[in-house]
Amino acid sequence: MCANGQCITVTSNAIAGNLAAFGVTVADVNTFLMPLVLLLLFYSLYSIFYSQKEDLEPEKDIETGKPTTNSLKKSFISRILYKPFLIASTGASLIVLDNFYLLQHGYVTYSVFSYVGNALFIGSAIYASKDKQTKE
Repeated sequence: MCANGQCITVTSNAIAGNLAAFGVTVADVNTFLMPLVLLLLFYSLYSIFYSQKEDLEPEKDIETGKPTTNSLKKSFISRILYKPFLIASTGASLIVLDNFYLLQHGYVTYSVFSYVGNALFIGSAIYASKDKQTKE
């Protein structure tokens, strides 16, 4: 069964791993993981940014078949103002603020900003999927 407290170690590692999946750390922040966290945050924002690709396609010129400059600007601005993207951007900002600035400068926030940021991220993903379902 359990020898030398191994079950406790496995359980505590599982709990710490599940908390870390949501950006809440049990131990000190490892600085070599910062680029990975930022990469995954930007990938998540990118996927939400392009989640409404069908509705926000730029208009194409009749003669050349290429998108016009005005329609590209309009499409980009409408994607930035897409509500799930704004919510996810706020969540990502809170996660980065809590994990990389406040924690490094010694502020004790008890990971409240990470919790709120993750909740906003999850909420924006649900909102984007519901929005996509209603448009189909």
